[in-house]
Amino acid sequence: MSITKTYIVAVDGKPAARRALELAAGQAKANGAKLLILHVIDWSGYDPIPVPELANRHRQREKERADAQKLTDPLAVWARGAGVEVEVRNAFGQPARTILDVAEETDAQHLFLGRHNSAKITDILLGNITNDVIRGAKTPVTVVP
Repeated sequence: MSITKTYIVAVDGKPAARRALELAAGQAKANGAKLLILHVIDWSGYDPIPVPELANRHRQREKERADAQKLTDPLAVWARGAGVEVEVRNAFGQPARTILDVAEETDAQHLFLGRHNSAKITDILLGNITNDVIRGAKTPVTVVP
């Protein structure tokens, strides 16, 4: 019985994420792995909102979902054109936690992330998505500048 390897690349529309996708696709093709293109929409289901705002929140969520698909669909077409088996997932949640959850759920063998240069004091003191994923990952992580 053959078990398919899964590599995950998290994308956000920034150039570093595109470079991570290109590297991940090459590695997936070379190693016979499926590539899961993951985009996480930063969305807390626990934000308190007044009842009248629920309809607006629902519309916003649907717009975010459509925007995510506009981002990930062309990336999937590109990766398939490069000869890689591709799955796309657009998820709502806290980005680092969601990336780690999807990695665990799919038993991913490798994670690929783009690194964004940031010198914000909050990133330095509290970390950022990439740092949080690296700290929480149970599988190798490649960070692409």
